[in-house]
Amino acid sequence: MKFLQHTSCLFRAAMCALVLAVLWDVTAYGAACQTLPDQVLRLHVVAASDSEEDQALKLAVRDEVLAVVASLGSGAQTPFEMQSALCTHLETIQKAAEDVIRQQGHGEAVQVFFVDMMFPDCVYGGFVLPAGNYRALRVVIGEGKGHNWWCMLFPSLCLPEATVSQPEEVFSEAQQEVTNAQKYEVKFLAVEWLKQLTHALSGVEE
Repeated sequence: MKFLQHTSCLFRAAMCALVLAVLWDVTAYGAACQTLPDQVLRLHVVAASDSEEDQALKLAVRDEVLAVVASLGSGAQTPFEMQSALCTHLETIQKAAEDVIRQQGHGEAVQVFFVDMMFPDCVYGGFVLPAGNYRALRVVIGEGKGHNWWCMLFPSLCLPEATVSQPEEVFSEAQQEVTNAQKYEVKFLAVEWLKQLTHALSGVEE
């Protein structure tokens, strides 16, 4: 009986050490997630509806908005500099979007504004932005009831490399791990494993 109790204690001690190691890693990961939005300015283009025509129009508006933003925000070194460069030219961006819509034979209105909004986990190729509250340049076409398209304006995922800083130039090493899609999945699984293990250990009898 004493042997079994001793073995149980050793097992729990080993598991606790393992949990602490994982917890330390997850905590550092969580801290990187929390600071990431401060380094990011996003673009969010929302279609009028999910019809094939409106979705194609969304992409045409996206292309024109990106071209205008690349010109206006060239040389920005921080998300604040990028926002400042764009903020005084929102009418210019709006007109560019409206011109594309008119050229396509549509008459929808366009709203262009900056907003702080919650985003879910978003994957862009091998790049991921975890869920959180981010600052975004939002372009809403018509009633804005269709699927959206997103990207990062700063640091840039969707602008020419020479326009603004790239993620590896802005993000810390920890933040780069957060935005790596493969590493993000591993961290997410570690969190889930930690929850399950903690629950399992709480049920181990003395």
